[in-house]
Amino acid sequence: MLISAISVKLGDRLVLREVNVEFVRGLNVILGPNGSGKTTLLRCIIEMLKPQTGKIEVEAGEKSYAPAEYFGAEMSVLDVLLSGDSRREYTPYLELFSLQSFLERNFSSLSTGEKRMVLIAKALAEGDVVLMDEPTSGLDLKNQVKLREVLGTIKHKVIVVSTHDVSFAQAADRVALLKCGRVIAQGEAERVLTEDLLTQLYEVRVRRVHVDGKTLFLT
Repeated sequence: MLISAISVKLGDRLVLREVNVEFVRGLNVILGPNGSGKTTLLRCIIEMLKPQTGKIEVEAGEKSYAPAEYFGAEMSVLDVLLSGDSRREYTPYLELFSLQSFLERNFSSLSTGEKRMVLIAKALAEGDVVLMDEPTSGLDLKNQVKLREVLGTIKHKVIVVSTHDVSFAQAADRVALLKCGRVIAQGEAERVLTEDLLTQLYEVRVRRVHVDGKTLFLT
């Protein structure tokens, strides 16, 4: 997926400014602070918003979207999975997240994290290009780790995730840093997730440390 020089103005505010970014098959992460334009960029890709300038070239195939906010529908989880125009095999993704036992439950009775996991499984089943807005929000630590691990193994889809969670971005095949509507860096996670770039992105001093073979980011 190639995004070339797109700009988006909402009201009097220029939310995206000449954004150029490339996403590849596998896990792509848009990393940035609140208000940086991450959700707006996803909505342009899914065609919920139309940029004033620039173009977006997306591979052929279905696009799906797991939003940051959603309603607690009064319907079964199975009906939620089957809703919409796309009809794909969702069972493998339910199994990946251990959600098979939820099928007959009322969607509105699920916890916030359980609802989010169901909608993530639905998006993965339906899309060849899968967009997720802040997917770790509302998830406990175990499911955050599980989601990061699962998404990191899927290489036949273009998955684009927006987040402000630096640790989640470590699993990505490609990372784009978005600040004030501009991409300030993009590329492989190891090259982009540096102390200097993250300090520039979040405007707080970020230190990268190694503990027991793992990389941690501290402020």
